[in-house]
Amino acid sequence: TEMNGFLEAVVIQDGQFVEGVGGGVCQVSTTLFNAALLSGMKIRESRAHSLRVSYVAPSLDAMVSEESDLKFVNPYPFPVYLLGEAEGGEVRFEIFGTDSGTSFATESKTLYKLPPPPVKYVEGTEEKVIRAEQEGLVSESYLLSYDKEGNLLSRERIRRDSYAAIQGIIQILPE
Repeated sequence: TEMNGFLEAVVIQDGQFVEGVGGGVCQVSTTLFNAALLSGMKIRESRAHSLRVSYVAPSLDAMVSEESDLKFVNPYPFPVYLLGEAEGGEVRFEIFGTDSGTSFATESKTLYKLPPPPVKYVEGTEEKVIRAEQEGLVSESYLLSYDKEGNLLSRERIRRDSYAAIQGIIQILPE
């Protein structure tokens, strides 16, 4: 809410990108989600957006809302420390701990694309694109684990997601 200090920015509501209070929070949770994956944290809860977002590869986003949260736990026998910084419109997370001897990488794979519905034309005072169409897609993400020599130890699926297509709307002049 605005009372809690959140500002207006782009959010997804009813299958559309619109202005709303709290927009941008998911970019923070997505950044933390990826830092957690790359440090070997065990993800307990994460959900994808209903629409594709531009700031991260498919199935590597972490949407948060009143009904959804990002949750992860430390699987190591030693403590880890989380450092979060925000400056100049950017956010960064680092997770520190003892070297476990394993390194991690993520992989995003698009399985297939979903075509958008036919463009909708509406009459107006000028010709313009009101909403650009966007393909949907089905994707999976994976966590890859490597030993100290760079040998692949495992490739574990993180999630399989479906992102809806967006119908384009074009405003045209009346005939």
